[in-house]
Formats: sequence, C-alpha cells, structure tokens
Amino acid sequence: YNGSSYVNEEVTIYDEVNPLIVKGGEKASIGPIKWSGEDAPEYTVIELDTDIAKNISVVNGSGKIAEGSSATVATFTNEPILVGGYLSITKTLTENKGLQDEYFYFRITVEGYEPYVISLKANETYKSEMYKWYKNEKAPSYKVEEINLPEGATLVGITNGEGQLVADETVATQV
Repeated sequence: YNGSSYVNEEVTIYDEVNPLIVKGGEKASIGPIKWSGEDAPEYTVIELDTDIAKNISVVNGSGKIAEGSSATVATFTNEPILVGGYLSITKTLTENKGLQDEYFYFRITVEGYEPYVISLKANETYKSEMYKWYKNEKAPSYKVEEINLPEGATLVGITNGEGQLVADETVATQV
C-alpha cells in the first residue's frame, strides 16, 4: 500500500496480475492504512487458486479494520494435493518354455516405501497399489530387479526397470 488516502472508494492493493506472494509459514505486511471519517474501512483478503494445494480454512479473511489496531491477521490453512501413480510388471519367456509353471521373483524398490518382493509366472502381470506423493514434490523413483532365478532361467533384460513414477499413470516394466 502506498499510503494514499481514499474516501468511499474500493481499493485493490494487489490483484491476480500483481499478487502479493507469501510462502507457507511467512507473514506479509502492506503497511499502515489511513482513513478519514468515522467508518473504518472493510477489508477482504483472498487466496488465489493453485494447482498444488487446496484451501481448508480462512481466519480473519474479511472484516473491519479496528481503529488504533496494529495488525489484522488473515490466516489461510492449506492442504497439499496428493497425486499418485502405479507400477506394473509383466513376465515373459523368450526361451526355455519349460519354465512356464515356475515362479519368478521381483524386488520392487520405490523411494519413500519399504522394498518388497512379488512373484509371477510367465505371461502374468502385476499392478501395484497406488504410490502417493504431493503434487509439489518430485515423483518417487523406482527400481525393479528380478531375483532368485529358477534353475535353467537366464535374465535377458528388463525394459523400463528403473525410473520415476508418473502422476495418474501406470509405468509398465517388461521382464
């Protein structure tokens, strides 16, 4: 606020084109507000929409400025938006079709989660539960490893065995 005086006028100090940007846990001040007359000005503080968090509550988002008060505090409480993605593993045999009834074991490691092991037979596909993270964070990295190969089996390769999960998608791994 630039200290100008306004009488019976609506004044926008910040707007969507020139927003006042305040990060979580920070405070901002627009400086003293002066008025003349008996009626104190009313104020409204709004939070612009964001795609990474949703507003849960507002305290003192609007009201009248109290004469002689040193501060009117508007407090916004936000909740970060959760997103998620999946991982799928498909086991195929290129050789030694005699291993079709054998179980093949895979260690799955996803950043922020405990590693775990699953088993698949040839031509089966596993799809994980949803891995979740906050939209304003980097998606977790993952790694798929085939372990304890049955006798006579040779690992030919893993397609997409390491990488980063993608929000609202299933990352497909082929082994």
